[in-house]
Amino acid sequence: MKSDRQLVEKRPTKQAIILAILASVVLIVLIVIGSRGLRDFDSALIGYAVATIFAFAALVYRYTLWIGRPPTWRYFRAGWVNFFSWRNFRRYTLLIPKAWWTDIFAQTFIRQRSTQRWIMHMCIFWGVILSLLVTLPLSFGWLHFTLIPPGNYRAWFFGLQVFSFPIASWIGFATYHALDFSAVLLLVGLSIALWRRLTDAGLLAIQRFGFDIFNVVGW
Repeated sequence: MKSDRQLVEKRPTKQAIILAILASVVLIVLIVIGSRGLRDFDSALIGYAVATIFAFAALVYRYTLWIGRPPTWRYFRAGWVNFFSWRNFRRYTLLIPKAWWTDIFAQTFIRQRSTQRWIMHMCIFWGVILSLLVTLPLSFGWLHFTLIPPGNYRAWFFGLQVFSFPIASWIGFATYHALDFSAVLLLVGLSIALWRRLTDAGLLAIQRFGFDIFNVVGW
């Protein structure tokens, strides 16, 4: 009986490990392709690339274990069946883009509760997204810039020319300081979060330093 239970428990773990390895291999292949055989890969950023690969593998591993649970899988499968149902899709065509706007991009449902909380969530969310959009392509060698004499830069993505811009232009300034902008957004959002954690009576009653304050300060 015990051996049967262990066998059942090992199966999803084994599947999760296999999928995590496959996902890592796919990401490595994309890095090689996107950097034109590592010719555009910056060796100084190899630490970021390796850390991202391991983090991606861990994410796939945990997600596979979670989605493999019978209750979770039933809801997951039913959700996609309903999503691809023509009857439901026809009735709720505008619901999906509206949900993306209200629940993800603008998160307007939070603003209905508190404008301060909405600003906090927006700053943290878009700060992280912007930093990922800059850091990951640079770390993988997918994005790089070449100098066009006398005073222009050309942006390349996945080995393809994207656009050129003058070094002293506003586009150049925004490009050079994209991570600075994301850092400012994060600092604003995290400062509001820390302030709420230290002053909100409701949060003070239930929070713990190791699970709440430390995580905010650690960012």
